[in-house]
Amino acid sequence: MGLPIGQQTTGKEFWRSHIESAEKFNGTNKEYCLEHGLNPGSFSGYRKKLGYSRPRKSPQTKVTAFSQVQVSQPEVHEHSSPNLPEAKWLAEFIKALVSLS
Repeated sequence: MGLPIGQQTTGKEFWRSHIESAEKFNGTNKEYCLEHGLNPGSFSGYRKKLGYSRPRKSPQTKVTAFSQVQVSQPEVHEHSSPNLPEAKWLAEFIKALVSLS
């Protein structure tokens, strides 16, 4: 069922309205189309056809909280190298790998 007489829009008016709404939308054009049930290809085509070929700004990036991480140097024993794992751990790791095959 269409809009009442007097409120019907042409294809260009329909797309112009959506394009202008998408300009205010905090997301990508594709996300806007998915949310409003629009074909992204048609949306893009009408953007160009109606003179909205200027690229949109990227959506605002979500702010992520960071935590400070402190890295400490491992203990170095007399007979071990700080760049290699402990021999016992390495032996157990190799046994576990062999048992998987």
